[in-house]
Amino acid sequence: MPVALRSLLFALTCAAYAVGTFVFALRDRGEKGHVPAPRYAPWVLLLGCLTHGALLVDALWASHNLSARALSAIGLLLAALFLGVRQWNARTDWLASVVLPAATLLVVIGEAMPVPLRDGGPPVAHSLQLALHVAANIVGEALLLFAGASAGAYLVADKRLKQKARQPVTAALPSLGALDRAGHHLTVAGFVLLTVGLALAPAGGLTFAGSSSARLRTLFGLLSWALLATVLAARTFAGWRGRRSALGTLSGVAVATFVVAAYAVRSLALGGSP
Repeated sequence: MPVALRSLLFALTCAAYAVGTFVFALRDRGEKGHVPAPRYAPWVLLLGCLTHGALLVDALWASHNLSARALSAIGLLLAALFLGVRQWNARTDWLASVVLPAATLLVVIGEAMPVPLRDGGPPVAHSLQLALHVAANIVGEALLLFAGASAGAYLVADKRLKQKARQPVTAALPSLGALDRAGHHLTVAGFVLLTVGLALAPAGGLTFAGSSSARLRTLFGLLSWALLATVLAARTFAGWRGRRSALGTLSGVAVATFVVAAYAVRSLALGGSP
């Protein structure tokens, strides 16, 4: 399969799983009872499963990395099982917040893992650690971007509500409670994956030695983690809800996005090297 086509299928798979996670997380609950996800949500997941399956079929013929294929297959199985169970019982929608990020993480790991190493290369454990580190950071950042979108939508809807202004865009937004819960759940999932990514950073990946740009990336990476940890702790122990939680989430997401952008710029400057 051409590299460009494989990259497109990979992007579609991750996008479908991410959108599915976001849509299911936005469903309204609480005093209104169970409200199922939109009708198009299963079709988005079906698209993700089909593109994921195409990636896996190609890997069966082209790749010799059994571990990568196995991890990708487990991710596809999780997504397909959720889709089947959800069609049977719509009250299992909440599982999407766990299953779909896990499926995304597994497909990213499967794509990030290098081919089997030859003599003289780095140990297999180091390569797996690097793949897990990259995958956890990518999926964690994607979830945090959706958390930031929920937080931003909350602030817009809250402002319009206080001004008693109903515009077509804000009127179509979910309720404030749904946006607040979705932002919180997505922040928790993204924070957990960023923590995993930090824990799996290769030797020298987090250091205040070296160039000033490397020190700044480390500083802002730890700052974003600390901000998100503070927001989650304040929500748990100080009762932060609504506007304060949304502003804190946006701050943490903004710093985390800056770190990812810095790594992307560095990678482009080095000709694609991580």
